[in-house]
Amino acid sequence: HVDRYRERSQMPRYMDTLLEAGVLFQCNSAAFFTFSTRRWALKMIKKGYIHFLGTDTHNMAGRPPNLPQAIQIIEKKLGKEPLQTIFQFTADMLKK
Repeated sequence: HVDRYRERSQMPRYMDTLLEAGVLFQCNSAAFFTFSTRRWALKMIKKGYIHFLGTDTHNMAGRPPNLPQAIQIIEKKLGKEPLQTIFQFTADMLKK
């Protein structure tokens, strides 16, 4: 849930250090639905810092699954290539 810590941790400066240590990052789909977090999340995808996309779904009323809507936003703003990279990485990790 790296999108939750973007202000406190002064990303992406610390992300490089964490990446070197083998940390992988997930961004929740909700980050793409507000202007302030969307800009940041798209920037992190462009830089290759986001390895997984997820939702913070706990129920269908308060936090429903909204990954398809986030994927549409990412594709519209960045094209298909970054999504393909994330999906391939996810598939490769699931095989391990």
